[in-house]
Amino acid sequence: FPLYTRLFPLYTCLFPLYTRLLPLYTRLLPLYTRLLPLYTCLFPLYTRLFPLYTCLFPLYTRLLPLYTRLLPLYTRLVPLYTCLFPLYTRLFPLYTCLLPLYTCLLPLYTCLL
Repeated sequence: FPLYTRLFPLYTCLFPLYTRLLPLYTRLLPLYTRLLPLYTCLFPLYTRLFPLYTCLFPLYTRLLPLYTRLLPLYTRLVPLYTCLFPLYTRLFPLYTCLLPLYTCLLPLYTCLL
């Protein structure tokens, strides 16, 4: 009972939030029931990959400063990419046509080096 009296102010504070979130919860419940089989299917994969995640997390923390440094460059290059993408789509058939020739000439090139 003393715990209840201590927690009651918190309950009265959070009740309006609960009433606002209840319609959202009722909307998302069918989605949750549809995704639950997928979750149960993927959970074994998650348990297998978790050690890999814990192994790679230090690498992620080291690379994060690099990512933050490169982000401005990326934002500058996106307009260039969007400008060049139509050209890329036009040249891709030529690339696929010339790829066999490249693979044929590669041994000759390595021999001449």
